Amino acid sequence: MGINAYFLGHLGRPAEIKQTEKGVVAVFSVAVAGQQKDDTEWLECCFFGERARKVAPFLGKGSQVMVSGLLKKEIFTRKNGQTACQLKVLVRGLEFCGQAKKEERAQPQAPAVAQNYSAASINDLPF
Repeated sequence: MGINAYFLGHLGRPAEIKQTEKGVVAVFSVAVAGQQKDDTEWLECCFFGERARKVAPFLGKGSQVMVSGLLKKEIFTRKNGQTACQLKVLVRGLEFCGQAKKEERAQPQAPAVAQNYSAASINDLPF
């Protein structure tokens, strides 16, 4: 059993597609801002099925998303033997909100440079 979670945040890295024995999963991290400037929570999100494969290319670093899903607590042991806890979200719904941060947006292509015509060739035009 998990807790239903709804949150708005920015992706910290592009989504990664993984193939498991149960199917396809897209894994990505979302930063959720807290009340204080340095009070940011990172949630690892897992999106399953064919929808994961279709939406993953659009989940780039800095993308703002609204996520809904089940919040799960995963307890594990680190390499140094210390027990740790991580929050994971089993994504049920995902909406894109706004644009990626400025440095992550695709830069528009420069227009093609016009050929350099001489005055003589311009005067040869029939109009």
